[in-house]
Amino acid sequence: MEQHLQEIIHYDYIIFSDTEAGPQFIHEQVAWWQQWQKACGNTTPFLITHHSSMECGLEEMLMGYIHTDYQRFQMPVYCSTLDP
Repeated sequence: MEQHLQEIIHYDYIIFSDTEAGPQFIHEQVAWWQQWQKACGNTTPFLITHHSSMECGLEEMLMGYIHTDYQRFQMPVYCSTLDP
């Protein structure tokens, strides 16, 4: 994120996927990045998605998937280039 704000790398969007299961400091950090983005004059869209069906923390959810035969799992992917 810092490299994006310094214009070293480029992102089309900044996305935070809020599971509402993370600790408070994560939300404080996202708010800090939003403020820092504005202070830098960066206008990249900063999107926050919400998914509130998670009943426990992220770590518990991951362990639950690991110990089952669940065949689908979604994880965010971060990349600066796309190699076909």
